[in-house]
Amino acid sequence: MVHESILLKQKTLEAHLKTLGSVAVAFSGGVDSTFLLHEACKVLGDQAVAVTMKLNSVPAREIEEAKDFCTSRGIRQVIVERDQFAAPGFADNPKDRCYWCKNYLFSSLGELAKEHQIAYIIDGTNFSDTKGYRPGLKALAELGVVSPLKEAGLTKEEIRILSEKEGLPTWNKPSFACLATRFPYGTRITERSSARSKRLSSCFSIWDFRSFACAAMGISPASRCSPRSSQSSWQIVRQSSRAFMRWAFAT
Repeated sequence: MVHESILLKQKTLEAHLKTLGSVAVAFSGGVDSTFLLHEACKVLGDQAVAVTMKLNSVPAREIEEAKDFCTSRGIRQVIVERDQFAAPGFADNPKDRCYWCKNYLFSSLGELAKEHQIAYIIDGTNFSDTKGYRPGLKALAELGVVSPLKEAGLTKEEIRILSEKEGLPTWNKPSFACLATRFPYGTRITERSSARSKRLSSCFSIWDFRSFACAAMGISPASRCSPRSSQSSWQIVRQSSRAFMRWAFAT
């Protein structure tokens, strides 16, 4: 049974969404944005539109899962392709890379919202995201992007609990971070290294890992992962690591 305090937060979220009138939901297909899109459609109906960005740092499987979700539920979805390397400073990978990237991407969503006469852009930032170093949040605030989950005080774990209650397939989906976060600050990101990171993440996903992280550091790439079934999964890694690394880091 869901605790009453969590249900109260859900009611607060829905009340807030109702006041917005019409929204473009930045929808990646992850746990947070899926729950937010579900709630927005429940409250606003066809006045809620999913906007999915096809980016260098997002594996194709994530885009396909986002498309499948919207198709299965009859949700209007717009897919826009953006080149993150066009964002100032993205390739140089400074410590505030996320600020510049979010500024670039959500500025373009603002233009899209105006074109479709949508009142607000909303995103899946939750209350848990307010902890730690998050330069991207500054960009969202500057652009007027609304973060209803955060404003309702919903944490990541609470969103998973409510997602299960609502019957969403993403309630136990592993968290996925932008592939650009795999590169240490100051390490230049190139299209080649970005593609390598995608191949690594795709392979880890196929092996059904709970979470994964991979990095490309010079000519000595390193990877680390946390498997769902550690013994069997690590045995797979040991047995196939050489062939895998040749494939993932092929030119």
